[in-house]
Amino acid sequence: MKANKLKELSVKNAKPKKKIYKICDGERLYLVVYPTGTRVWRIIWKTEQKDRQYTIGEYPTISLSEARERKLWANSLISKGIDPNEEIKREKKEQLIKETREKQTFSFVAKEWYDNRTLHLSKQYRHTIKTRIDNVLNPKIGNIPIRKLRVSNLKDALKHLNDRTDLQRRIAQYANNICEYAVNCEYIEINVATNLVKVLPRRKPVTHRSSIINPKEFGKLLQVIEDFEGSFIMKYALKIMPYVFVRSKELRMAKWEEIDFEKKIWVIPKEHMKNKKEHIVPLVPQVIDLFKELLEYKNGEFIFYSFYSKARCITDATLLKGLRRMGYDKNEMSIHGFRTTASTLLNEAGFRKDIIEAQLSHSDKDEVRATYNRADYLKERRQMLECWANYLDLLRKDPNTEERLLAPK
Repeated sequence: MKANKLKELSVKNAKPKKKIYKICDGERLYLVVYPTGTRVWRIIWKTEQKDRQYTIGEYPTISLSEARERKLWANSLISKGIDPNEEIKREKKEQLIKETREKQTFSFVAKEWYDNRTLHLSKQYRHTIKTRIDNVLNPKIGNIPIRKLRVSNLKDALKHLNDRTDLQRRIAQYANNICEYAVNCEYIEINVATNLVKVLPRRKPVTHRSSIINPKEFGKLLQVIEDFEGSFIMKYALKIMPYVFVRSKELRMAKWEEIDFEKKIWVIPKEHMKNKKEHIVPLVPQVIDLFKELLEYKNGEFIFYSFYSKARCITDATLLKGLRRMGYDKNEMSIHGFRTTASTLLNEAGFRKDIIEAQLSHSDKDEVRATYNRADYLKERRQMLECWANYLDLLRKDPNTEERLLAPK
């Protein structure tokens, strides 16, 4: 028997009883009244397995007319064999996915990648990566949902670096790593940055840093350094550099605890090395004397401390400034040039390439051989550096000397 449709007044006046009871409005819509006075709209229907129900909401929050509108929606699903409850779950899931996708902007994913995938890198390098992402990528594409990101967006973010192709390509690689991370996390299906470097301007030809490889001219430089009347810290750094030809950072960040006068070695910690491996530099008498002279000016842990703060070392710019004040411009000599000069002249003199490379702390791809070389080459490197130091002393005294640097037979 078809139930009579409810009136608004009858719904309003539906009083609680000792037991739960329900009033039918027709077409599966019921008002269920509880002993507590709560009145709830429900759709109730039968299936082959059991009775099913879908709760619309409480009266009077949901009015009779609103309940009937919801009834039409629910009945249309039921007629198709779809449970309204499951449809609600599906809609909520889709909304959650939509909200999550909107939240997954490039900057959001970039931070997640940075927090999870760069922990093995040094603190300084991580800072560099974060700064470049924050200053170059995020201002342009940070608010774009990662799934809507296009190659054109990335190109636009990087176009102001077209004249700095190396930096541009490094940042493009960060973007590629971030998008690859998004693929692995199933945020997106395709990494749009995979071939980004292929649409960026080509790299400019590599220009090598300037160096003096003519022995006579190098001898003149040594004389100029010897006669330099500027900062004594700068002067001693430039006096020691030709003997050891380490990288600028390795020299500038040297600490007294790294120098072993008894064993006549300088142990550079891996944190200061480009290849992140501890490096031992044999100290020849000339260098030991220079370090001992510097002991008179010791003022903290750094050997080459900053004029502004003993808690900091001098900067690369300080050493460059010294060279410039001595009259050598950027096309004549650089700080890295001391390494080039030593490598060139030592190779020409016939010293073994492996020994020279070991002293330059160039990485050996063969890890087993690299470990062996580190210990085995120390004696040979000391002999080479002694020959080199004596030759530098000759050049300093007389740049026109006819004596040549030759590897011992």
